[in-house]
Amino acid sequence: MSSVRDFYEKDASKRGAGRSMEKTQVISLSMLNISCSDIVLEIGCGGGALLSEIKRRGATAIGVDISINQVKYANKQLRNVDVIVCDAAYLPFRNNHFTQCFAIEVLEHVQNPSAVMNEIHRVLENNSELIIVVPNDRNWFIHRILEGHFSAAFYDYGHLHDFSSIKKITPFLKGFEFLTARENIVATIPLNSILSQLFRIFYRVLNQKNNLTPTKKYPRDDVTNRLPSIRQHFLFISPKLALHLIIKLKKR
Repeated sequence: MSSVRDFYEKDASKRGAGRSMEKTQVISLSMLNISCSDIVLEIGCGGGALLSEIKRRGATAIGVDISINQVKYANKQLRNVDVIVCDAAYLPFRNNHFTQCFAIEVLEHVQNPSAVMNEIHRVLENNSELIIVVPNDRNWFIHRILEGHFSAAFYDYGHLHDFSSIKKITPFLKGFEFLTARENIVATIPLNSILSQLFRIFYRVLNQKNNLTPTKKYPRDDVTNRLPSIRQHFLFISPKLALHLIIKLKKR
């Protein structure tokens, strides 16, 4: 486990702890009805953004992560939330303890997805619900290449498994009833980052020109404010890619 943990400690220091919820977390949260009577477990909780929202809704929130740095950050940010370091294949909780669980972008990282799912099954009460999120690596690669994020496209995200379809993940879902699935679909702007740089250069030239005349000066961040509307003109040529598969399950 130490080599796996070392990888994610390094990854956490590069990418930073999560300070706000990502789109997949927002969608996942909307798929469960969380109340103050719930005891909710998040596996791979990172910096604790989702745990914070779960706690805000009145539930008991508990998080686990393999990264010591992420857990330290989460414990500094969160109050009355337990966040501990552990391997998801060996959860330190009693049987039938939790009423709901999230495992967002976890299974593709672990050596043995079956062992993790067995542990989730063990610690969940009967009829409890679980949200699993897995990425579509092929679509992520296409998305990053088309948008011009070439270094991100070839970055090592530590994915050990390909769960690009429900068929590929189904063998690991024994003991759970399938309820529903959603996709996180985004519009990919071809060469988005390159277009952004070209527009910034264009506005910089205009700004320099205006410095020589008494006409209105363009604000330094004006291009940043205008880019969202500029991107709208490219949406008609933008492929729609499903970057994540979000699955809702119930323990049988």
